[in-house]
Amino acid sequence: MYRAAKFVEHAGRLMLDFGRDFATHVKVFVALQERLLRATSP
Repeated sequence: MYRAAKFVEHAGRLMLDFGRDFATHVKVFVALQERLLRATSP
């Protein structure tokens, strides 16, 4: 499965933006975003 996303900086954190309401429907992408946040946090 492919999904376009972009990195955005919000409140000093780098996040993945999958578009409007996308993350609320697909738990795997929410888990991936949280994992990436932990990996990039100082």
